[in-house]
Amino acid sequence: MSSDERSSIHQPYVVAIPLFKPRTLLPSLIAALSEQVPVPSAWVFLDSSPPGERASRSEFAALSGTLIVETIDKFDHGETRNVALAEAAHHADICIFLTQDALPTDPESLPRLAAEIRGNVWAASGRQLPRSAADPIEVVQRERRYPAGPARRPLSNAFAAYRVGQFRDLGGFRHPCVWGEDFIATADIEANGGTVSYCPEATVRHSHAFSPASDIRRYFDAGAARRQSRQITAGASLASNEGLAALRGDVLEFLPRRPGLALKTIARFGVRSVGYLIGRIHPALPHKVVLGLTSNKAYWRESFASKASDD
Repeated sequence: MSSDERSSIHQPYVVAIPLFKPRTLLPSLIAALSEQVPVPSAWVFLDSSPPGERASRSEFAALSGTLIVETIDKFDHGETRNVALAEAAHHADICIFLTQDALPTDPESLPRLAAEIRGNVWAASGRQLPRSAADPIEVVQRERRYPAGPARRPLSNAFAAYRVGQFRDLGGFRHPCVWGEDFIATADIEANGGTVSYCPEATVRHSHAFSPASDIRRYFDAGAARRQSRQITAGASLASNEGLAALRGDVLEFLPRRPGLALKTIARFGVRSVGYLIGRIHPALPHKVVLGLTSNKAYWRESFASKASDD
């Protein structure tokens, strides 16, 4: 980081985190957030948990500064984050989004990402390292997707910063949104003259070991979102050249030493591809099938109810 960039690390920023049944994750998350220097202008937590499973304000006591904890009736990938942007606008022009399972790795993880928002950069993602309990496939895929050096990457709202004023002028995040609001935001920003950046110096630990059922649901939603928004970049498709190149790299990484993991990687790619392709044809499926395949049942129930009322 240059001297100019070092000075910009002190610019004001807000941190926004959607929550859902967060209790087991909160202690480690709050501990990592409380170490950030400089301290954010405000913390915004939006909790869509059922009554009885919501976080209490006392659990955020270690955080210094302005604390905003709101209960929201339902979670939408786009609209919920627009609520956070509206709150952030009162405190700073940079808003950093995290997911509740993304842990900053050092006290400057968040300020470094905020410092990336300068010039024509309207939004930026940081580097996501594998979690401490990650399996070998998670490790390889995280290292390939989030390299230590410069890269061109779409935004990931697991750890991303936005220039609030300019992004809200575009209309903010598209909604309703079943999945991929960050992919759509990437397309919207670039289509309107802004730049999306990748900052490998800003790091969090964030990865998942998905089961086949979880993969089907996640990529079903991805395929449905891809069909619903023509502005998601072609690179978001599992069938893209980029996706196939990543699969080839992962397989070659494991094949000489651990052929079983190479076969598991191919199988996982196949499962995800099936989920994605089914999501692309979701309008032809019965509602019960869609609800059985999605990871976001509330979105689809509302979507079906809205179409029924229109009819």
